[in-house]
Amino acid sequence: MAGVVLALNTLNLDSCRKDVDRFLDEVEWPVVYVEVRLLHRETGLHKDSRRWTITKNQLADMVHAIAEYACSDPNLAASITVLSEMPVQN
Repeated sequence: MAGVVLALNTLNLDSCRKDVDRFLDEVEWPVVYVEVRLLHRETGLHKDSRRWTITKNQLADMVHAIAEYACSDPNLAASITVLSEMPVQN
């Protein structure tokens, strides 16, 4: 399994969408799974997270949904984790 993380620090939806799209495009292996974690900007504490299974034919819609979620609250920062396969659930 391969994985990489992008920290987002923007509230501008268009900028966020471009960053997410560029990030997914630059990954050199097939992306299967994306998780976005929202953290309180001041404390760094976890607030919420959401997961997407990536499908090639709906990538543009998924990029928009991921960016919209990541930039949803000005009090929260986001990290995006991209994996080449689904993690094993314990």
